[in-house]
Amino acid sequence: MIPRTSTAAVRVVGRGDGADCRTIQAAHDELPERPDESPLGSGLIVIDSSYDGADEDFPIRITKYLDIVGQSRTTSQVVCANDDVDVFHVVKRTEQQTPVKRVRMANLTVRGGRDGIVLDGANYFSASFVNVLEAARDGFAGVRKPGIGGVYGGYFERCYVRYCGRHGFSFPPPTNCHGYTLMRCSGTGNGGYGAYLNGFGINLVGGAYQINGDAGVVLEGGGEIGTGAAGLHNTYIEYNGSDSQHPRDVILGDGVRGATLHNCYVTGARTFEAAQTHAAIETRDAADCRIDHCTFRGYDWCDRTGLFDVAPETTALEVSLGSHHRFHGADETSTFLTEPATYYANGIRRGEEATVSPGRYDGELAYADGELQVWSAADGCWNA
Repeated sequence: MIPRTSTAAVRVVGRGDGADCRTIQAAHDELPERPDESPLGSGLIVIDSSYDGADEDFPIRITKYLDIVGQSRTTSQVVCANDDVDVFHVVKRTEQQTPVKRVRMANLTVRGGRDGIVLDGANYFSASFVNVLEAARDGFAGVRKPGIGGVYGGYFERCYVRYCGRHGFSFPPPTNCHGYTLMRCSGTGNGGYGAYLNGFGINLVGGAYQINGDAGVVLEGGGEIGTGAAGLHNTYIEYNGSDSQHPRDVILGDGVRGATLHNCYVTGARTFEAAQTHAAIETRDAADCRIDHCTFRGYDWCDRTGLFDVAPETTALEVSLGSHHRFHGADETSTFLTEPATYYANGIRRGEEATVSPGRYDGELAYADGELQVWSAADGCWNA
């Protein structure tokens, strides 16, 4: 049992001596209502190791600004044996209420259920050292309520989402998970994507997304304004797409603008017998994205393979040739599955149609017809 210095606004949940409630829902409902702006919030729920999810009536509805903390991820487990209901719903109480804000979870494992933890119109949610395992659908899932711009400001640190039936972190369009950070998190062994995100100011820092049935990480536009200023930094991405005929480890989808992949490790599996094509990174209707200083391994076993699969709709993609490290098969793999008509390498426009369209600014460089050309805004043409 976690010792307490005060019983005010604290509820301990479990079957053991000293527990205040047997269920998380009862503890939540007993805590005081406070406005979201209150520095105190509603209080703290401590999940004791004696807690048993069999006592709970799922889903657990969280409508107050509070902390839910377990003794540890190994001893504090919330287990739901019903695949037809979610485990946690962080949701506003009424349509008139502003989104529930600043809920924090830490040091616990959530297992089973339909979705593990659903953020339903919830802002500034944070989770640290939280495992979400074996949900029938998604581990963490976002829902955008009508009239709400999105689910803003989420922060996840060392959260592990594994063996879920669909996606690990699932915040698809039009969720608008603006300002989300996944710090050293893991999406592993899920049936769909390891992480599926939509919004502006998204950052995946470190962590691992691997052995998922579909892509490891997907950034998708959609919604009213798309996805932009998103980044993957120092992230480990490996062996994704086992259930796909066209395995991809990272997808920059439609409506993605200004995304960056920097210093990531991306490696492809060699055991996908049904694969027809294989690529590390796919770009769709994406614009102004940059891939630099990454390490690539594998991708040499399929008949049609390349590090980058660039759709014709992709514009102004910077692939930073020469900055990447390629080894163990990747050094023998084509850079592109099919070379795009235009792309950028180290700031220089290249490709068969490098000089077909006007330059983007005066003095822009393009390499075409075996020579370097410069765009003149005054003359409206490319000059050798």
